[in-house]
Amino acid sequence: MRSGTLHRRVWLVAAVTVSVFLSSASSGAADGVWSSHGPFGGTTYTLALDPQTPSIVYAGTYRGGVFKSTDAGANWMAINTGLANRWVTALQVDPSAPSILYAGTYDGGVFKSVDSGSSWSASSTGMKDLHVSALAIDPSTPSTLLAGGFYGLYKSTDSGASWATVSGIAPINFVRAITFDPATPGRLYVGWDGGVAKSADSGATWIVVGMGLPALEVYSLAIDPASRSTLIAGIRGGGVYRLTGSSDTWTPSNAGLTNLMVISLVIDSIHPANVYVGTDNGGVYKSIDHGANWVATNQGLASRYVPALAIDPSDSSRLYAGVSQDGLVKSTDFGGSWTVSNDGLRGLQIRALALDPATPTTVYAGASGGVFKSMNAGASWETSNALLTSADVYALAVNPVTPSTLYAATFGAGIFKSTDSGGTWVAANAGLTDLYSLTVAVDPTNPSTLYASTYYSVFKSVDAGTGWFAANSGLESASIFELAVDPANPATIYAGTSSGGTLFKSIDSGATWDVVWEGWPSESVCALAIDLSTPGTLYSGASSSGVSKSIDFGDTWATSNTGLPNWFIFALAIDTEAPAELFAGTYGSGVFKSVDSGASWAGVNAGLADLRVLSLALAPTDSRTLYAGLDGASVWQATTALWVFADGLESGEACAWSAAVGGGCPQNRSLPLLPNLLPGLPGRDLKLVGTPGFEPGTP
Repeated sequence: MRSGTLHRRVWLVAAVTVSVFLSSASSGAADGVWSSHGPFGGTTYTLALDPQTPSIVYAGTYRGGVFKSTDAGANWMAINTGLANRWVTALQVDPSAPSILYAGTYDGGVFKSVDSGSSWSASSTGMKDLHVSALAIDPSTPSTLLAGGFYGLYKSTDSGASWATVSGIAPINFVRAITFDPATPGRLYVGWDGGVAKSADSGATWIVVGMGLPALEVYSLAIDPASRSTLIAGIRGGGVYRLTGSSDTWTPSNAGLTNLMVISLVIDSIHPANVYVGTDNGGVYKSIDHGANWVATNQGLASRYVPALAIDPSDSSRLYAGVSQDGLVKSTDFGGSWTVSNDGLRGLQIRALALDPATPTTVYAGASGGVFKSMNAGASWETSNALLTSADVYALAVNPVTPSTLYAATFGAGIFKSTDSGGTWVAANAGLTDLYSLTVAVDPTNPSTLYASTYYSVFKSVDAGTGWFAANSGLESASIFELAVDPANPATIYAGTSSGGTLFKSIDSGATWDVVWEGWPSESVCALAIDLSTPGTLYSGASSSGVSKSIDFGDTWATSNTGLPNWFIFALAIDTEAPAELFAGTYGSGVFKSVDSGASWAGVNAGLADLRVLSLALAPTDSRTLYAGLDGASVWQATTALWVFADGLESGEACAWSAAVGGGCPQNRSLPLLPNLLPGLPGRDLKLVGTPGFEPGTP
């Protein structure tokens, strides 16, 4: 994956008037409170079971944090209070006190919970490297832990309160595997890129074990319970290697293992001859002879990226596999077949949302791993990936005239097109010289005309994606992160860069471009919104300078951030019927509303599980639903709203609703602050519409 690009894309169908409603989508919830019904899934990197109650399972996910199941994976809930970093790469449960958990994160160090995951606190004092890729607890002395990272190995002897760099071992990088021998106190093994070391004294001294190991990434280490002198290593690119006590040489053990990209490995402690490995894009393999021979066991396994495996210690017929997209799959027949088991596991990165303008209860969500579709306003979801590669979807666009036609921009596989409402997809890349697509947009007045941006170019199609040609004269190899087509004059297009904070403009349908602003140095232009009621007025959202406003077609800009505590703006939206009302979606602080054309802002964020917003879709007027795509928390929605006005709420019923979400009844006719209501609205138009029976006041 290329670096230097913010991982988020949002596209809504241009020229579609949209409405937003603030309430719960679940029955019985207070109006205005957000809820989520999926889509469920994500990428699960690590799994841990409660050794005393194995039906309690923990899953560490990519950007979604930690999830917990108390019914053997049937249902899941997020347990992220206090977990400041949501990219979880390692999990451990204290075997002597299972209410104590440890989570290693990608760049946030170690977090600890003492209440079964209900709350977390940072536990990384002494660590110089916060990229934790492996954790292990000494089963004989649970207050002793080891943590492996990008640049070494750390040890704690006080239950994670403090850490010290492990000495006595040569400098090692990318420690991905640590395992203690439960039968021999003090004995443990560490695996890193190209080597394995052993300690017999809890890490005080070390020796490198074995020769012949390929100089590749050691992802997993396991001790054979039937022969504790035998060590098995899973190696990404090398398959499986074994080291027996009578040998000083590692030997490959890959008969039948057709995919050597081994990234997880687990041994059945009840039936030690059974060994399972998870691979990168090859699914799960099983051996019934201690790893001598392997067969693929992928029945029912849709995703073949398997970075985590776990076996129920009380019933080894029950296996769990952490996978990409689906998040979690489960087997109850020793891996013979797999079923998705992810209800409640909301761990997807939703970078794009789009609605069918003719049937607004049909919603599309673009995520890491493909497209999801709901046909009932988000009440349930299904995958919509037929013939669509598993590349990350960065943008979605719907043809406003023929809504069964959709486009998906993917990061690494180019543009895909569906003509059957997402049922099937085909690549539409003819003429594209770069398949790292960041945006796709449809000309609202001529839907056969499309624009797409990649790392270093903008491309245009005049035949609905059949062919593309470069449309980047004047862009000077700029990496375009955001495109906005002016619905009132589609020949005018604005393009914001992913670095350098530059805004380009074309007034000839992309034939030529000119720089109109360079006032956001070292930033990404993440959002653009055009005020259709006032020609020449548009707003931008940038990665550190917040919201800016132009009243001269982008020639000059002024910041507009009063009341915004977070100036990382991912999305902007304008109420087309009350253009003084704007919404800004931030990354980390949720959504803010302005009732004075951006002069001041107030937060509106109650009820969302996460305030890191990546995308938004606003339903047309009669649908009364707002969808928010979050970073690692899937799609959230709010419905059945009330009128909200610049001069305050005038109805007693509206006041009651406001009080229910924490706003209270306004006494001075100012806009009430509704804390925690909406994070991240990337739309082009926004309208707040009242509950039936309300008579709106005058803005």
